[in-house]
Amino acid sequence: MNSARTGAAILIGAGALLLTAAFGAESHAAPATPAPAVPAAPAVIVYDQPNFKGVSLTIVAATPDLSARNFDNKVASLTISGGGDWVLCENKNYTGRCVRVQAQAQNLNLLQLSGRVSSLYPVPATPAAPATP
Repeated sequence: MNSARTGAAILIGAGALLLTAAFGAESHAAPATPAPAVPAAPAVIVYDQPNFKGVSLTIVAATPDLSARNFDNKVASLTISGGGDWVLCENKNYTGRCVRVQAQAQNLNLLQLSGRVSSLYPVPATPAAPATP
């Protein structure tokens, strides 16, 4: 009987040793290297009503004519993601009065552009200075 208890204790001890070894291996593992941050592409979400309400459209590239997207003269508010500014223009092909917007515009009436935007484009990022030899 004593040998049965000893055998059980050895099995339990071995199981505890395996669990300890498994948990110990996990805790000593090298931390995962984070992936390099990829900047999000600039995007603007335009809405046909103030306060980011109504029908919305996400735009990720320069758009010379919003009528091609069925949104000509409908922009009333917008929010920008991915950093950067956007320029809104009254006429197609980036003509007429143009206004640069940062982050968001809750009500384009304040800029006298509500219902008057026909084209828009992201402001190009400033290139990095060249490395000196």
